[in-house]
Amino acid sequence: MNKSQQYDIFISYRREGGYDTAQLLYDRLTQMGYRVSFDLETLRGGKFNTQLYRRIEQCSDMLVIMSRDSLNLRENHEDDWFRLEIAHALKHKKNIVPVFLRDFKFPQKGELPDDIADLVDYQGVTASQEHFDSVLNRICRNFKAKPHRRKWPVVAAIAAALLVGAGIGVWLKADKIFPYPFTREARQEVDAYYGTVLRIGAAYNEFLSAKMELLDKVSLSIEAEDKAPYQAAVPEFLHRRGMARKNLDAAAEALERVVKENPGLRVDRAYIPNFLEGVRQEFGDADEWAALFSLPCDPDYVCSKANRIRIVMLNRKEIEIYADVFAYGVMFLFDMISPEALADFREVAAKQWTMLKRFRGEWLSDQKQIEQNGEASLNQLQEVVEERAQIIGNTAQALEQAKRNTRQMRMDAGMSPEQAERIGKKEEELENLKAQRKETQKAIADARERLRKKFAPKDDDDIGILWGKALRFMSVNMPEEAKRCADVLRRRNTPDFPPSAIDTAEAIILSKGALPFVGGVLVCSYEPPATSHAIFKIGDVVTEVNEKPCLYFEDYSSKAGNTYTIYRRNAKGQFDKLTATMPEGQPRVALVDLAEKGDRK
Repeated sequence: MNKSQQYDIFISYRREGGYDTAQLLYDRLTQMGYRVSFDLETLRGGKFNTQLYRRIEQCSDMLVIMSRDSLNLRENHEDDWFRLEIAHALKHKKNIVPVFLRDFKFPQKGELPDDIADLVDYQGVTASQEHFDSVLNRICRNFKAKPHRRKWPVVAAIAAALLVGAGIGVWLKADKIFPYPFTREARQEVDAYYGTVLRIGAAYNEFLSAKMELLDKVSLSIEAEDKAPYQAAVPEFLHRRGMARKNLDAAAEALERVVKENPGLRVDRAYIPNFLEGVRQEFGDADEWAALFSLPCDPDYVCSKANRIRIVMLNRKEIEIYADVFAYGVMFLFDMISPEALADFREVAAKQWTMLKRFRGEWLSDQKQIEQNGEASLNQLQEVVEERAQIIGNTAQALEQAKRNTRQMRMDAGMSPEQAERIGKKEEELENLKAQRKETQKAIADARERLRKKFAPKDDDDIGILWGKALRFMSVNMPEEAKRCADVLRRRNTPDFPPSAIDTAEAIILSKGALPFVGGVLVCSYEPPATSHAIFKIGDVVTEVNEKPCLYFEDYSSKAGNTYTIYRRNAKGQFDKLTATMPEGQPRVALVDLAEKGDRK
């Protein structure tokens, strides 16, 4: 663990039923300034985990997510980390705040094991998605820890004091210390404001969805060389587009009314009409959209199948770019409103606006950055439009002329018209396959580059986070990136993941599949103060327990008399297969998975 990292709150939960709530609470509490311990990847790595225990001891508060069946305890309590974490917090008299999710029922105190029986005495908070801000406030009131906030620089404080006489300092102080909205009335105005924006986004999302689904029918028509699938879908598209436009107009009127009726609402009033006009223009004329999409559906259109497929891809790209431009516009609408006040809006938007993928990522609040991203999107849009025009125009005609010339050359060489036509079609099919392969390769390369950036290892990453990133890279066959994660672990030089364990991990990462085992768990360390074990060595890979596969640490069991299949590296770097039986009185070992849970077949 990074010795310099300190935590205030520890979140304990079961992945089945509690993960989403734990993730949301982690995000919101972190934004508020709390230092929260939350295992984003594979932090829970073994039968015991001294790192987790140290964090629980370090924190003043523990959030326990009580999902349905979360207290249905496992038969082997040594495998039940949820119970162990709660028991450890109770033992160290931590301030525990239970969060009760829907359908959770608390058992009687006498029905729980002794080490967690006192959990029923702690006052909890009932979760509510509809009133999440209120729930979050009640949770925070139960904490002993306080959020960490940066103090104003001295220069800023002096400047604020000098501006008070001009009537500006009061606004500056309120905006910095109490982010807008900073009163109940202001919050009600903001809620009404973003409620109308949610309606606008819903209408726009419906329109984008209708266009994408119509493009799906275009692809079917191209594949079948038949316009029927597309033609059958047009009436439904026109209906959905019309309804979405009506809903947009109604929501736009509501937005303008909210802004007019709330003069204290802190928004960029001059930008709102421009935003609404831009969205209305993107709806365009319904017949024009239908005609644009019909072009590549026509088998008689003088354009190769590969180029018709490319036109559809460009149309999809255009829709995605318009979605991004809309997203940046919405971010601009909320420029003056604090991230904390926007949390509910962002959560709902990310879930409901399925076509607007930008809302699932980073929310930008810097005006200059929003403008730059918007301009970049418009430049991409221009490139898409130009390429599509080129395909529809000169490129298609030139290709068709070349095909006619080639057909005539074959007939001049003695082929019949039928033979020349048949060979031409085979060549066209081959070109289509090559184009599709190229697009697939590019898509894979782009996806890997996104993963490379998203999961790049950092020197201050926790050990569990680093190993989780390594597993992610291994799951998509990116061994070099996985090894970089292992290199950071090696530099960390921690007893929780010593060099002998990293040596085995690197051998597995760089094996290119040439291993005598598939899956397993890696032995990383012994439970302190033990420095040895009767059957396990650091770096061993356990693949079976009692002749049953041990693919993840949940499959592992530590009992005297258990038999284990073990693979151990020898001096030549090869893995030897061993079988051993657990004797009495052995220390427990810490384990990490060698594959992500999503890789289970």
